[in-house]
Amino acid sequence: MDKKVGFKNPPVKYRFRKGQSGNARGRPPKVKNASTLLAMELDKLIIVRENGRETKITKREALVISLVNDAIAGKNQARALLVKIIDVSTPVDPFVRTAEDDAAFQAFIGQFAKPIEPESLEPELQHRDEGDGDGHDRAD
Repeated sequence: MDKKVGFKNPPVKYRFRKGQSGNARGRPPKVKNASTLLAMELDKLIIVRENGRETKITKREALVISLVNDAIAGKNQARALLVKIIDVSTPVDPFVRTAEDDAAFQAFIGQFAKPIEPESLEPELQHRDEGDGDGHDRAD
């Protein structure tokens, strides 16, 4: 098993220097965009004194508290911004199923399988009741 030695193929004994990494600088860090940096900064904890007590909250929470307090104090810009935030963050009304939705769903399902009527299940259920009571049919 002679290893090929020559141009760009040094002998195995001398191929790597002891104590020297092949990747000395390592992988460069991922470049963070502005929204990632902002999210990281807003998630940092700060100490806030409220009613004589110190509590730790995120900068995001402190910003919301400050905005609400400014709006209550009568600052028009804070009020306008708070109204915009409330309008954007209002949850959407929950889905209410209608007869039209049920009909569309049945039409869609009808493309893949024939509908099962409750009356057609009764003979099968009676047949199961005639078994030995454990719910399993056996052909012994």
